[in-house]
Amino acid sequence: MDNPKTETCSVSDLLKFFCVFFMVFNHCILWFLWFSGPLNDSNFFYSAFKKFLFLGWFSYSIPAIAGFSLRDYFQNYWRDNSFSSLPMGKITGASAVICLLGFFTNYMIYNWNAAFMWDVLQFLAFSFVTIAFLTKVTPSYYIYLIGLLVLFSTEWLRCALPIQSQNYFVIMLIGDPNGNNFWPLFPWFSIVVFGFWLGDCYLKYSSRQTNLLFAYVAIIFMAVAWYRDELVPGLTESFSFGAALFQAPVGMVFAVMGFFCFLALCSLFLSQRLKVKKYGLIKSFSKGILWIYILQMIIGDKLSAFLIYTFPKANPIFMFFSFFFFMIGLCWAIGAAYSYFFLQKRIHIVLERAR
Repeated sequence: MDNPKTETCSVSDLLKFFCVFFMVFNHCILWFLWFSGPLNDSNFFYSAFKKFLFLGWFSYSIPAIAGFSLRDYFQNYWRDNSFSSLPMGKITGASAVICLLGFFTNYMIYNWNAAFMWDVLQFLAFSFVTIAFLTKVTPSYYIYLIGLLVLFSTEWLRCALPIQSQNYFVIMLIGDPNGNNFWPLFPWFSIVVFGFWLGDCYLKYSSRQTNLLFAYVAIIFMAVAWYRDELVPGLTESFSFGAALFQAPVGMVFAVMGFFCFLALCSLFLSQRLKVKKYGLIKSFSKGILWIYILQMIIGDKLSAFLIYTFPKANPIFMFFSFFFFMIGLCWAIGAAYSYFFLQKRIHIVLERAR
């Protein structure tokens, strides 16, 4: 008999879990880095951050996960070999809410002056609406061609546009050289499209075909990044976060896409063998990913500053890992509460109405 407290684990669940877990780890290092002293090797957290730059692949993979999940969601509206029934009003409304939540998060972390800076939620909201519109009116291969165009025109566009411009539209397109705005459309929109394409392949092809495709793409893309010597982002004392990390070279984008394929392969393997708890870490991180991101950003920023300024002589390793595991527990609680109090109750209401 199946245990009602356990559920099957999807590929999407595992992808979200891995990336959320390491996103929290990366954010914890960054918060301690910002608040703990000079941005050079004399700072313990600066040295640690340099050693763990490769873990940034997990955080950079979040747009790919968003594209993968978006394609999975669109499958509900596949009718007569087209997506013409996609509810654009619903998708646009949800994207607008995500964008507003992004501005609210900025305000809570910084202040009104930074409330409207461009960040990941605004970027994803724009990407969702764009891909939904293109999916509804054009064949899928046009979306993939646009993704390739975005990727390979990024470096040209950075040369063509005024790099020091503080024009909001230019910042949205190519990024902020001052590191105050993040996730520009060039090149990161191509990552969302890549995730959307992988999701399409996962739904259309057999398990064996999918495994082979993901493996070949992963090896080729990582080889391209290695050949260009752009596997991980550069890091300078001036930009511990921002321009050096988000105005990525093309090779690093290939590295992220290749890594995401490896991650998808691992998730495919594990999803066929795992049963997970309904309100365990994996399901909670997956279902509550939006609220986990928002609340861990707000709480983590404030709490890390409080700890470092209140206990300046504490052992940095002990303080960091105590803080990190607290944040993981907090993220689990947020995801589990969202799953239980919102998703579970909503499903119950829908079933009651159906009767």
